Amino acid sequence: MDQQAAQRLHGSAWWHHLPSFIALAAISLSLIYVLGVDANPRIIKPTSNASKFLRDKTTYQKATQRLIKSSVLNGNKITLNTSSVARELRRQFPELTDVTITVPLIGRRPVVYLQPATPALIIKSRNGSYMLDKTGKAIIAIDQVKYPSELRLLTVDDKSGPKVKLGEGILPGDSVAFVTTVNGQLLAQKIIPSSLVLPLIANQLDVRIIGKPYVIRMNLQNDAKQQIGAFLAAKQRLESDNQEPSEYFDTRVEERVYYK
Repeated sequence: MDQQAAQRLHGSAWWHHLPSFIALAAISLSLIYVLGVDANPRIIKPTSNASKFLRDKTTYQKATQRLIKSSVLNGNKITLNTSSVARELRRQFPELTDVTITVPLIGRRPVVYLQPATPALIIKSRNGSYMLDKTGKAIIAIDQVKYPSELRLLTVDDKSGPKVKLGEGILPGDSVAFVTTVNGQLLAQKIIPSSLVLPLIANQLDVRIIGKPYVIRMNLQNDAKQQIGAFLAAKQRLESDNQEPSEYFDTRVEERVYYK
């Protein structure tokens, strides 16, 4: 075979494979597109009343966008570090107890599932009002909540503690449980607290009730139900004699009730 014939055969073979090259390039581009990640995530919040205190979806969406864009490795599904992004979201937003991020096989848009903490009470401190969870951690500032009254949480005026910092423990979990128990026990007796105050005195809770001049002084380190029971018994005994303290009931000493 002469040289000219060989060149014609070589050229014919190259053109013969051109459709395969084009198909391969198209498949590669499609694969790159499918594996790519859209930095505009979809935010999913629970629809229950327990999530009403969460911020607007756009707040969490923008934070997620920034975190995804903070690393070039997050630009595709293979190297996207969903665990790191979720962990940082929980750090930025203490009101979230869990964050799960998934990326669909076909779609490119990450889906972010938010699990809110369970609010227990509102603490009013010298630097603002904050929502606490049952562990006593400050999870969100009340001015960030659209309709805080809908949550029907009790409010405690803290005159004893330092400034509140989000994500940090403000009260021991036992103290949160104590306050909520006291409130529940009184309401069960149709006695409505008008204020709950943590004074400067350590481990003390002062409770005032609507329509009464006195304060109930309680010890946070003793049993809440026992102290409420002692108060109710003393209150009933005095009322049967047409008496009522003008200043206080003091239940801080176990198995004793003082009044004035």
